[in-house]
Amino acid sequence: MELFLTYRRSDFLEIYYRNNNGSWLFNKTTYNSFLLLSLSLIGLAISIAFDYAQHIIPIIVILFGFILFDVASKFYAYFKWRKTVNAYLDVQEKYKSHKIQITSNYFSIEQDNDVTIERFDQITICEINTDFIHLSGTNTYLIPKKSMSDQEYANLTNILKESIKNIQ
Repeated sequence: MELFLTYRRSDFLEIYYRNNNGSWLFNKTTYNSFLLLSLSLIGLAISIAFDYAQHIIPIIVILFGFILFDVASKFYAYFKWRKTVNAYLDVQEKYKSHKIQITSNYFSIEQDNDVTIERFDQITICEINTDFIHLSGTNTYLIPKKSMSDQEYANLTNILKESIKNIQ
């Protein structure tokens, strides 16, 4: 089987940034830390404004410092992940053609003149859902459904399920 894929950056961004992963504040990595930072800031402001429990303010300030460090480290990790995604998509954007070829033992992805071959017995993770196919072996592959027709996607998922089931 041979498939020609249509590369659109927006298809990949939709997959990577779904469930608020594109948001700095509301993604699952940073949301809890940001919420804790906000609550501790409100608590500190209330303690100072009402001159309430002066002996607790240093403890709140120390706690606030730890939370601020946690938020900064989570934002940095998120920034690095986002930068990695954009760098990957920049590389993919430079290719003019994307083609998948599947045989009984392997599949290959050809991008212009670069060919990557992956044997089915080397695949350790195979996630197939309604929006994309994620395969992981010696390399990681993300294939959006929107890159091909519905019929091609159905054929590809059936072939991959059958080929990987026979190996594992």
